[in-house]
Parts: sequence; structure tokens; C-alpha cells
Amino acid sequence: MWNDIIGDIVAVLKGLNVTEKVLVIGHDWGAWFAGQLSRIRPDLVRAVVYLGFVPYTWRAQLTLVEDLRLVFGDEVYIHVFQEPGRAEALFAKEKTSSLMLAFLSRWSDDPQLRIPKVSSDKEEALPDWITSADLQFYADTFDKTGFTPSLNVYRNFKRSTELNAPFIDKILDHPSLLIKASRDIGYLHISNFHTSLDPEEILAANKPQYPNLQKVVVIDANHFMHQEKHEEVNKAIIEFLISCPPS
Repeated sequence: MWNDIIGDIVAVLKGLNVTEKVLVIGHDWGAWFAGQLSRIRPDLVRAVVYLGFVPYTWRAQLTLVEDLRLVFGDEVYIHVFQEPGRAEALFAKEKTSSLMLAFLSRWSDDPQLRIPKVSSDKEEALPDWITSADLQFYADTFDKTGFTPSLNVYRNFKRSTELNAPFIDKILDHPSLLIKASRDIGYLHISNFHTSLDPEEILAANKPQYPNLQKVVVIDANHFMHQEKHEEVNKAIIEFLISCPPS
């Protein structure tokens, strides 16, 4: 469950004997957990950077999976992930490193939000922002753990949202930064299925909850902007951190 992960983060900070408030940076789900940490334990957080994640209403999350399925069909990735064993069986058919390459290099290419297909080209070239060592690290990690722990985050989406209801209206008044990529599938297509979830409308609607939220756009970058355009992302983070008041 989400709060278990938040507890792990708190335990890491305690284990490292961190005594000052921290800057928390997360990508996609990691950004969500960064935001959750600031909701539940604001005493630990100086500022938050969301990479690719658009803060949106908690109530919208309760129907997000079904909303996506109704518009994009049964093959939309988040619906496929819901049935225990289904995605695991699909992934088991592929070499893990090839599957990782498909997600990293083609995740932003499908407007139907389907699981990316593994290339039939056994000598598929790597994008210049992915090294073979990076790819092998991801593959080795998932070969060790399997995909189920990660998929279970999606399978507990609604339940975790409901359990966090006490924090729904929490105002996050610490400095925060959204860094989004111009070709990020999660940002570009979220508005296709529900008007109230248009990214810009989301930011405007949630302004009262995120009064100090800033935004930076990384041009010609996909979902994995922190790898593809790491210099630009790092620059934005450093400039944001410098602008933050002392904790």
C-alpha cells in the first residue's frame, strides 16, 4: 500500500540520521510518493519536485482506471495491470532487457496507452540516452524481484486513495516544482478521456492546494525526461532549489 512506501521513506531518513528538512524528487509514481510524504509528514519536507506527474484531484483517482478503460479500451496499460497474473504472463514471454528497452524508448509513442511492443529486431539500437549498463541494471533488478510488487501499486490504486482520505484537503504550501516533458504520454493524453482532467485545468483547479507550485517544460523529451534530457532537468532542479527559502 502507498502508506507502507511512505513509511519506508521515513525510515530511510531516520536511518541516515537526517535532521534537516529534505528536498524530495520523484518521477511518475515516485513523484506521487514524494507528494504523499509532504502531505503526511510535512515536518520532514522542505520542497518537492514532481517529474512528469501532474497533481490532480484525489476524487478523480477513484475512477481513473475505469475512465481510461472506457475511452481507450481493454488494452490500456492500467487496465491490463489490474488482473493478477495477466501482465506478468505477458512480460514473461519477453527477454527482460528487451521489455525494458520497449518501455523506455517507446512508452511515449502510443496514443492508445497500450503496453509497448518488444521489437523483433534482436540488434535494436539503443537511444543515445540509454546505455547498455543502464538497461542491464533494470533487467537484473526485475529478474530478481519480478514485476508483481510494482504492479500491485496499480492494483491497489482505488483502495490506497480511499485509505488516504484524511489528507484529501491538505494544503501543500511548501515550494514545489512540476517538470513535464513536451512528449510525455502521461501529460499529453490524460485530457483525452475526461475534460476535468486536462493537465492545465488540473494545475489551475489544484492551485489552492499547491499555492507555491511552479512549472517547467522540457522540450522534445519523452516520459523519461530525467534520462533523455538529464542536463536540462538537473538545471531546472538546481535553479529551483536555489530559489527555495531556507528550511
